[in-house]
Order: sequence, then C-alpha cells, then structure tokens
Amino acid sequence: MIVDLEPMEGSPALQRRFAQPGYIFTFATERARLMGIVAGGVLLLVLLYLLLAPREYSGRSMVIIDPRKQEAIKSDPVLSGLEPDATVVETELQMLQSRSLAEQVGKDLGLDRDADFIAPPSGLLRGLKALIRGGGQTDPGRGMTDKLLGGLDVARVGTSYAISIGWTGDDPGLAARIANQYAQRYIINQVDTKDSATAQVNSKIRDRLDEIRKQLTDAEARVVAFRQKTGLISAMDPANSSVQIGALGQQAALARAQAAEQAALLAAAQRASGPASPAAQASQAVQTLRAQQGTIEARAAELNTRYGPQHPLVQQVAEQQRDIAAMIDREVALANRGAQDAARAAASAAGSRAGSSASSLGTARGSFAANNVATVRLAELERDAAALTELYQSYLSRYKETGVEVGMQSPDARIISRAVPPFDPSSPNIPLTFALGILLALFAGIGAGIIAELLLFVKLKRNETAFVG
Repeated sequence: MIVDLEPMEGSPALQRRFAQPGYIFTFATERARLMGIVAGGVLLLVLLYLLLAPREYSGRSMVIIDPRKQEAIKSDPVLSGLEPDATVVETELQMLQSRSLAEQVGKDLGLDRDADFIAPPSGLLRGLKALIRGGGQTDPGRGMTDKLLGGLDVARVGTSYAISIGWTGDDPGLAARIANQYAQRYIINQVDTKDSATAQVNSKIRDRLDEIRKQLTDAEARVVAFRQKTGLISAMDPANSSVQIGALGQQAALARAQAAEQAALLAAAQRASGPASPAAQASQAVQTLRAQQGTIEARAAELNTRYGPQHPLVQQVAEQQRDIAAMIDREVALANRGAQDAARAAASAAGSRAGSSASSLGTARGSFAANNVATVRLAELERDAAALTELYQSYLSRYKETGVEVGMQSPDARIISRAVPPFDPSSPNIPLTFALGILLALFAGIGAGIIAELLLFVKLKRNETAFVG
C-alpha cells in the first residue's frame, strides 16, 4: 500500500498509523476479520448462484460436406452436388440456422405438441421484455422455433469441411436428440431437394414428350399421306436415284445374260437325246441298270460257251438281256426328257427375270423423271419426321434417366459424429465459476480492507484539522 506522507508532517497519530515499518502486517491483522467477512460473503453469493442457477446441457453432433460423390447410376444429375469451399460451407451454416429447418426439426420430434417445451419462459426479466414488446407469445409454433434457434450453436470446425451442430437446453437427453435431429434433417433435406428438383424436371420432360409425340405423329402421317398420293416409297436425291437406276441396269444386263445362257443349255439338252447324253450318263437308275446288264451279259457268255446257243438256260438269259436293254432305253428317255424340262423351265424363268428387270429399269427411269418435284417434297417431309424422331428419342432417354434418379439421390454431406446426452452441464461452468468466485472474493476482501483504511485516514486527517483550528 502506498500512502502519501507529505500531509502527515506534524501529525503523530497519522505517522504512528501509516508510517510505521510494519504497516502492512498491521493492516493485514487488523482488517483480516473485515476482509474475511467480505470475501466469505462474496464466496457465499457465488455458491448460492451455483446452487440456484438453472442447469443447461449441450448436445453436439457433427456433419461433413463430403467432397466424394456417390453415384448409384451413371447419368447427368438434374441438381449438381455441392463443391466444398469456404463460400459453400458458410451458405450451409446459414441454412442450418434457418427458421424453416428449425420448424422441421421441431415437428420431427413432436415438440410442437409438447406444452412444456413451447411454454414461454418465466421470470421477472423476461416478463419485462414481453411487456415492452407489447404482449406475450401467442403462436406456439413460433415459440417452438424461437426456442430451437435460441439454443442452437452452429459453427465450422476450423478450416475443414466439418460443421458442428450444438443445442443447449435444460434436458440433456432432449439436447442430444435435437442436435442429432438437426444433423439428420439437414441430410434428409439435401436428398429431398434433389428428389424434388429431379421430379419437377421429369414432369416437365413428360409434358414436352407428349407435345413432341403429337408433332411426330402428325409429321409421320403427312409422310404416309404424301407417299400414298404420289406413289413414292421413299425420297431419293438425284445421286441416289442414279445409283439405283445403275443398279437396276446391271441387274437387267445380268438377267439377259442368264436368259441367253439358259436358252443355250436348253438347245444343248434338246440336241443330246441319246444314251450318251449328259443327263443319261448322270442318271443313277441308268447306271444301276447298266451294271445289271453287264452282269447278265457275262452270265450269257458263260452259258453259251458251256451249253450252246440252243440250251434253255441260254435262251432264258437272252430274254433277260432284252428286258434290261428295254428298261435302260426307257430310263434314258426319262432322264433326257427331265433334263430338257428343267432346262426349259430355267430358260423360261431367266427370260421372265430379264423381262422384269427391264420393266423395273424402265419404270425407275420414268418415275425419276416424272416425280422429281414430288421426291424433293417427300425428302423435306421425311427430314422433318426424322428430326422430330431424334428429338423425341433424346427427350425419352432423358425422361428415363430422371425417372430412375428419383428416389436414388445421395446427400452431399454425411454425419460423422452423433450427440450423446451429456453428464455435466455446460452452464453454469462450475469449476470455472468457482475459481472466478474465489478470485472475486479475494479481491473484494482486499478492496474492503483498503476502503476501511482510507476511511480511517480521512477520519484522522479531519480530527487533526479540527484540533489545529
């Protein structure tokens, strides 16, 4: 303690009190009781606060905006995923603190039907605030939302993509459930948002598909009607028509060559009518009969040598030789006649094909010359129909993709830590409050002693002034 001794000159009482060498010890011993009472009182008030203050508990869960993307199917999503950066994380923090999310969390947990939770807080201070604002809370839903937002604590964890979600209340179990439901509802809303956007796009694509289908049906009907009117099968440009006419010319030339070849074969078949004809030589029946004829002739020669020409056995074998020769003649005639009939039919068919090819070539040339304008118009109609078909297929493919995506969306965040009911209250912080109370009691006791010394100094100084006067 520093005391100005200048005014104490000539004042024995002040010097004895404040200028003695052991003043600090004297101060401590004489003011110990006062300082102890004040410090004890302050410490008692702190203890009373710790005993009477309402306990609040904090539950805390944690989610992370996952840079990894889960793809159940390979397609272009309607709503792209979140790209984790500082701006996106800050945006998600604001979303977590929105009133709409708080309302959803409250309804998920049934807090809108919990009279104890939505009851307005009591107390003199809150009553004064309500009076200043012009009345108490009348909307239970708003009261629930305000209480949820009042206890909410959302913060980014350092510079990571993790977000801490905490909620503080007087029930540790409820605090943990609310923190967990905030995280769960946040994940569900991400999936619902994607599903909703995908369903809306799918519905719009379906409506557009109906329009394109009607346009395509009309375009195809116009193509069919124009073909029926003009007799055209398909639209051809001049180059394609020339190619087709050239192909028909080649087919006609080939058909004429085949017809001439078949006519030559028919003439050859008609000239070759004996047993040496190719048809007779190729006949299996003729070959079999000739083999039998050889066997009979060998037997006849053997019998003739042995018995002579007048023997009955020789006469019998001779009769067999005549019969087999007659049979060979009949089979040769049949084979030649069959070959001639086949050659005649082939020649006739080849001639018919040649005539048909020539007719087709003439018709194609005439149609190309006569229907050039109609062909151009048909090509235009077919292009319109083809373009609508391609557009329809594109929309149909996208419609199927978005239809599959509905209900298969994955969130951009995931829960990495769930809240558990806390054992110790988060408010008041008993160890910290008690330590601060001890420091406050110590400073209050010392301050009370110093004030008492200052009052004594003022009293002694006043008495000295009165004595001198």
